[in-house]
Amino acid sequence: MAPIPSFPGGPGFLAGQPFGTFNISGLSSMGFGTIAGPANNPAFHLQNIYSLADDVYYTHGKHQFRFGTLLNRYDQALTIVLSAFEGAPTYASFANFLQGVPLTFSANLPGSDVNRFFHYNTYGFYAQDDWRVTPRLTLNLGLRHEFLGPISEQNGKSYAITNLATSTAWTPARVMRDRTYLNFGPRFGFAWDIFGDGKTALRGGAGVYYDIGNFGGAMTGNAYVAFPALNVVFPNTTNAIFAYPYSVPTVAQALTNGTALNESQDFDYNAINPYVYQYNLTLQRQLPKNTAISIAYVGTQGEHIWQEVEGNPVPPVVVVNGIQYWSINNPSCQAGTFSVAIGTLSKPTCRTNPNFGTLGNDTTTGLSNYNSLQVVVNKRMSRGLEVQGAYTYGHALSTATGQLAGINCVSGMDASVSPNEKATDWGPACTDVRHNLRFNLLYRFPSLKSNGVLAKVANGWWMGNIVSVEGGLPFTPFVATNRSASGNRGTGIDYPNVNTQTVAAGAPLTDAAGNPYNAAANFVPYDPKTVITGNPNQWFNPNMFSLQPVVPCPGAAGLCNTVGNVSRGMLRGPGLGAWDFSIVKDTPLHLLGEQGAIQFRAEFFNILNRTNFGSPGPAQGTGPAIFTGSSGVTSKSLYGAYSQAPNTTNEAITWTTTTARQIQFALKVIF
Repeated sequence: MAPIPSFPGGPGFLAGQPFGTFNISGLSSMGFGTIAGPANNPAFHLQNIYSLADDVYYTHGKHQFRFGTLLNRYDQALTIVLSAFEGAPTYASFANFLQGVPLTFSANLPGSDVNRFFHYNTYGFYAQDDWRVTPRLTLNLGLRHEFLGPISEQNGKSYAITNLATSTAWTPARVMRDRTYLNFGPRFGFAWDIFGDGKTALRGGAGVYYDIGNFGGAMTGNAYVAFPALNVVFPNTTNAIFAYPYSVPTVAQALTNGTALNESQDFDYNAINPYVYQYNLTLQRQLPKNTAISIAYVGTQGEHIWQEVEGNPVPPVVVVNGIQYWSINNPSCQAGTFSVAIGTLSKPTCRTNPNFGTLGNDTTTGLSNYNSLQVVVNKRMSRGLEVQGAYTYGHALSTATGQLAGINCVSGMDASVSPNEKATDWGPACTDVRHNLRFNLLYRFPSLKSNGVLAKVANGWWMGNIVSVEGGLPFTPFVATNRSASGNRGTGIDYPNVNTQTVAAGAPLTDAAGNPYNAAANFVPYDPKTVITGNPNQWFNPNMFSLQPVVPCPGAAGLCNTVGNVSRGMLRGPGLGAWDFSIVKDTPLHLLGEQGAIQFRAEFFNILNRTNFGSPGPAQGTGPAIFTGSSGVTSKSLYGAYSQAPNTTNEAITWTTTTARQIQFALKVIF
């Protein structure tokens, strides 16, 4: 582990801590963690897995029985030093940075503890009977029982919020209670020789599969964010000049004052074990000339999938037709902040549980669904030719999933924009590719039957081809701030609205509060046929979207806002096409032995040099924010739907999914 760098002559942001990380709006992060290394550094992750497995087979008549077990022991040691331990100010502008006026200051309170050593076991047992009912029909009948043992921390540093709605404090307890002992997964399969000639087969299967002990971001997050690692984001509401080193309260002081802190649970104590239903049906037929075709239907249904959602949401003022409306008068509930003076903490009384702030809750309420038609044609090697083609027409749907927001998908599609994620975030999964074609061809050129020089030059040549063609991935345009005032943690974003009318730039308008304003751009109705322009410089038309306007709260007093009605994954990025080609010559060289040979290879990747663009957005892994909005709509000038012009740069595509044409040569000696 590299030593923490120091900056002689300059104090750190916190007393006794090295220089940390700071951010200036519009610029890259600077300071320790950006110049000297990763932001969460130094870090120590250790995972030891000890496995014991055994299987027993027994055949009796038409039955072949299998019994087995898989036992795993997990040891996970986690130590992370966050940038927040050194203090992490953010500045709204470079001028504010020069003046020493931060927008916010993030810090882990002194006394926070991020060291964890978790232990847990997984247990799996199965029994299966492969029953040959008739010479033409075989059934596969099985049952698997697998469960997770208690998760413990060897030094007793295990805490949980046992009830998100009513708990008043963190409780010494396991991070998650045991709810896996009834994990019974039945399995069924069959194979049927339809005509009894061995040329046509119908196969199928179904089963329930559990995801046991798969803790990635949730366990890491629990180590460095959950109690007693308490992090607070101090908003600089008075525009004060900061003097460093800055003093923050200790954990003990914060708890003594009954302060609600900006914590993150990272484990839902009552989480249910994720599982998936899998099912398939395949028809296979042997064709002439060493060719076979396979047509299959494959489907899955995921239940209780891991996802990170807001665990302590701001209740909406009203819900009408499934649409949640929040009051715009709750700016103190914005994601990750408290509306308090510097050095003072207060309870966020606008949240469901006022004893806590925003909680990034890793829970298992996610859903997924996948259905596909899969066709495979395979010609085995004959007369020097081998060919295989595979086509999949599929559709994957899901809510936002993953144990860390913004990790699994580009465009922020694995971050819930609302506590009611099933209403707002159900749509195409970030891996949803409707059309997927793969084709490969191997051809060995005919050889001359001669021992002459010409034969040695002409013989041994063969070529390989791999062609890949697939449709584009879905993405979602979003508003870069939590304009709705939902207080949702996620990534602090909302969706815009799908625009429904033509509005000319400069047109005089009036918002719902009676404030006059002029349209900031030319807005046009959304058209699914023309919204994608096909131009990488502006892949889609942002003027077909508008801000969610402030509206009178339906059936209640005051003004409200929503998360927007854009559906998750409603737009598609460019497709992919690639052809990889190779030409190879094998020349026998018996001086190196009976199998001795020299192989020359020339390989051309993306031989057509096709540019395969990624999804729109400023960089890979970030999506197209087409509005900045106003968090909580604190500015009356942005109450209207057309009060802000769409961003005109984030629709551009700035990255590619494959490289340009690459050529390589190789010489291989085989002996």
